[in-house]
Amino acid sequence: MYFKEYTEEFYRLSIRAGHAEDDMEKVARYINGLRYDIQDEIKLLSLTTIEDAYQASLKVEEKMLRK
Repeated sequence: MYFKEYTEEFYRLSIRAGHAEDDMEKVARYINGLRYDIQDEIKLLSLTTIEDAYQASLKVEEKMLRK
């Protein structure tokens, strides 16, 4: 699954980089790394954590797969 690997890599690289960011910066960086079609859907949402962004991305992907 795309999101699981992406999210794991995102966390791994965030830890490796070692610089402190607030949650909103992390969420923005996470969303900007997603596929454009998914970004378009979730950028309109008020997401405050990476977990929220991850869950929203999963829902968008499921919606796209149903079409």
